[in-house]
Amino acid sequence: MTDKKQDIGELLKTQRENLGLSIGDIYEHTRINPEFIKVLEAGQFNLLPVAYARLFLKTYAQELNLDVQDILFRFDRSVALPRERPPVPSSPERGINRSAIFISLLAFAVIAVVIIILNSREETPLTAPLDTTTSRLPIPDSTASVILPEQINISEEEKDSAKFVQEMQLRDSTESVMPSQPLSENQVTPSDIVEETPTSQPALAVLSTYNLPIPSVIAAEEIMTLSGVASETVHLSITADGRGVFAGVLSPGMEQRWLAHDHFQVEIQRAGSISLSLQNQPLEFASPPDRDLRLTISRTLIKVEELDDGPQIGR
Repeated sequence: MTDKKQDIGELLKTQRENLGLSIGDIYEHTRINPEFIKVLEAGQFNLLPVAYARLFLKTYAQELNLDVQDILFRFDRSVALPRERPPVPSSPERGINRSAIFISLLAFAVIAVVIIILNSREETPLTAPLDTTTSRLPIPDSTASVILPEQINISEEEKDSAKFVQEMQLRDSTESVMPSQPLSENQVTPSDIVEETPTSQPALAVLSTYNLPIPSVIAAEEIMTLSGVASETVHLSITADGRGVFAGVLSPGMEQRWLAHDHFQVEIQRAGSISLSLQNQPLEFASPPDRDLRLTISRTLIKVEELDDGPQIGR
């Protein structure tokens, strides 16, 4: 009987190797535990319950394209013991192995049931499509007083990766800078900046107009940076790309910085009360220090308009 078992196991192993399949391949196709496959190929059927050994043999033979009926016939003859042969008591070691295999078999059966249940379930559709849209990024602005809080939209052309990286790098560099020297009694902290609500002002008469050259070339993809340091209390109004970004009062010693893509417009009460810089280059005006100014700053030119002494900015 042992020879018949060995013959079945060798037949299974030889056919598997002829087909170029590994034990892992058989497991993937049949879900038979690799340890059980080794038991079948070794002809050690007595380590499995007869019903399970027969079921595994049938599945294994079908996978290898063998004659299933012939394999089962051989198996049935190999496990049929003569009636007169007394049962051989199993050794303690074999009893332990049989118990371990039986527990593994139960675990395998439970796993198989769970897999069948999961495969039978239909996938639940998503309740809503994934939203992959992204909002437009605002230009970072660190001014303490903002008149119009809505975000500055970035055009499609300005989504170029190089400009995006540059804007992100400028995010941390746009914070207000305090003077390095200690504050005197007349100087104030950023919290003392006075916000002013814009009101309707009559149009100021323009006394004279002249142009200033840009201190340094501003590349097309470069962010425009305007900064100012107040030497005395100054009323100031600034728009960046047509949007108001500041309207209020700067106290002596206060420094502020603003960003724009294309242009600024600045109105100053008393030109000598603040020092302005574009791209960190100081701007020098030919106007008297007590004259009110309106500046239109583009990438190529600065237009300076001297205003009359009628209704003053912020007065």
